[in-house]
Amino acid sequence: MDPIQKAAQLLLRLIATGLILISGLLIGLEFLAHRAKHTELNLIKIAALALLCLAGIGLLAASRRLAARLAGETDAPEADDDTPPE
Repeated sequence: MDPIQKAAQLLLRLIATGLILISGLLIGLEFLAHRAKHTELNLIKIAALALLCLAGIGLLAASRRLAARLAGETDAPEADDDTPPE
């Protein structure tokens, strides 16, 4: 794995972890506000945050494939600069 692919994978994992943590904290705060203020739960907001959390989990699971795609996967042998074009 080349350094660019490792950096892309690290960035994707950081973004995914941030999505999971932020959405989890916001869901928890929504429940705490519901219990403290005795208000109704906003199920649409909780569902949207849960989808955001699931997107973070999916991004975390697919980070290696996405990083390979973003890095360009330079597995193909490169042509020498000395050879004339055909």
